[in-house]
Amino acid sequence: MTEEVVKIKVAGMHCGGCETVIETTVGALPCVREVHASFAEGTISIRYDPASCSLEKICQSLEPKGYQCILAKKKTGGRFLRLLLSLLGLLVLAGLIYAARHYGHALALPKLGPGASDLLVLTVGLITGFHCVGMCGGFVLSYTQAALESGRSPYLAHFFYGLGKTLSYTLFGALFGSLGALVSFTPFIRGMTAIIAGLFLIGFGLSMLGVIAWFRRLMIRQPKILEKTLAPVRRQTRHPFLIGFFTGFIFACGPLQAMYMMAAGSADPWEGAKIMFLFGIGTLPALLGFGLFASFLSARVMRNFFRLSGVLVITLGIIMVTKGMEKSHVLEHIQPLWQHMLETKHPESPSG
Repeated sequence: MTEEVVKIKVAGMHCGGCETVIETTVGALPCVREVHASFAEGTISIRYDPASCSLEKICQSLEPKGYQCILAKKKTGGRFLRLLLSLLGLLVLAGLIYAARHYGHALALPKLGPGASDLLVLTVGLITGFHCVGMCGGFVLSYTQAALESGRSPYLAHFFYGLGKTLSYTLFGALFGSLGALVSFTPFIRGMTAIIAGLFLIGFGLSMLGVIAWFRRLMIRQPKILEKTLAPVRRQTRHPFLIGFFTGFIFACGPLQAMYMMAAGSADPWEGAKIMFLFGIGTLPALLGFGLFASFLSARVMRNFFRLSGVLVITLGIIMVTKGMEKSHVLEHIQPLWQHMLETKHPESPSG
């Protein structure tokens, strides 16, 4: 028996939790001896028996989960486009810095009502719900099967799952909002906390769009001690409320990390709870109806649809940065600093 070892690119990975989904799916194939997925690199390494199954068959097993193997070498056009977008982003950032330097005193930041960001959070939840299918779809199937076997209504099970998940998200939102408030002693620090959280959202959104893949290395990994503690609990419990509640502990989920960061950036437990409540409610329709969506939408369409949330996450990040600049009055601090630096670099020549 001759085994082969291959390392291939995979599209559709959005967080460290995708590694588990891919490794579980591919590892279940009889021909696969070993598999290792890397979210940071966007690759999977497979040791398999080519006599038992082809590499194409292995890749086909990932498509229902929303992932796609890139077997052929991609043309440099995609890399060039990402480089061009990155350079364009740097030019925009340079333009903003220039505007802050020369027009900061007259710069009027846009004021958006709370309803605008709330609607965006809910929309991000609706779209990223398709990502939840790959991560948590198995949980939904497990409690649904248990309900059918015991003669209980699956709709009631869905209700308890949604209740547990939303409650967990809301409590964590309040927790992260409290942590943000704890470190925000002054309005300036509170504003800077929002700016840092907003920049994280912008970076994560660009990562979702594939513009800055290196941002993946900054994502927080699930602590091993927490995973070892929760994994047996998730496997043993079949009550939908508890299954839903423990999904809030999946810190490896990229979109969930971004929303937790936004809750922390709010520096308010009530605001953090509201953010996570809206996000949790938003994820439920796609997750609970993933069988219906899977019938009408291909994995490629859902993957491209998910990328749309990257634009919305960037928008949320910009809103948060804007609010942070308003709270911290950072432009009022930057303007005198730039003026002092310019005067030091180009001192006025003495007259006469």
